[in-house]
Formats: sequence, C-alpha cells, structure tokens
Amino acid sequence: MNDLLTEIWESIRRNKLRTALTGFAVAWGIFMLIVLLGAGNGLMNAFMNQGGRFATNTMAVFGGVTSKPANGYQTGRRINLNDQDVAITQSALFSGNVDKISPEFFKGPYTLAFKSRHTSVYLNGCYPSLMEMNKIEML
Repeated sequence: MNDLLTEIWESIRRNKLRTALTGFAVAWGIFMLIVLLGAGNGLMNAFMNQGGRFATNTMAVFGGVTSKPANGYQTGRRINLNDQDVAITQSALFSGNVDKISPEFFKGPYTLAFKSRHTSVYLNGCYPSLMEMNKIEML
C-alpha cells in the first residue's frame, strides 16, 4: 500500500501541469453537472406550477377571421363573439356539457405615463367564475 501511495505522489510531483489540468477538468465537470441538474429541475418546477393553474377540462374560444367562404359570405370575414354567444352557450342546448362560462374582454395596448415613466398595458375583464376555472388566487 505504501508503494502505491509513493508512486501516486511521485507521479503528481513530476507532472504538475497534467495534475492541475485534470483536477480542473474534474471540478468543472462536477460544477456543470450541478448547474445543469439545478436548471432542469427549476424548469420542470416552473412548468408544473404554471400548468397547475388551469383546470384540466377548460376550453377557450376566440373570434377570428374566416379562411373559406361559407353560406354566401366571403373569405376574410371577421368573427366577433358577443354576449348573445355566451347566452347560447349557457342555454339548455349545451347545459349537459358546460358547467361554467366566463367571457373575457381584452383591450389594448394602452400607454400609461407618469412624469418620465411610460408603460404599455392591456385591459382584461372577466366574470367571477373565471377564478374557479383558472385557479386564480387573490392576494
């Protein structure tokens, strides 16, 4: 055992640069392993926290622009949803499939200014049932 330790010590003493570079490479590898594992776990936790905010059985419906002509209307016609669409969705026709509904209103961007500070914001309005659907916590 003593001969083995003596041989290792002599090798380290004779090859100082190789020993230092090997030590640095091992330390760098351990450091990168720790950083990458930490970043991976942090990213996984972020996805789980953000995804956990939404109920699994929710659906979002938006208006838009038509891509094909239908019933005499032309391509590119704008579809805007309104309160009548909400009432139809809540009616007895869909009552077996729809538990809660919460229309949202988006408007913006608006520029807010105070002295030399400026920011761009959006206005968002919704019904109280959205709190249950998206697991919103009031602080």
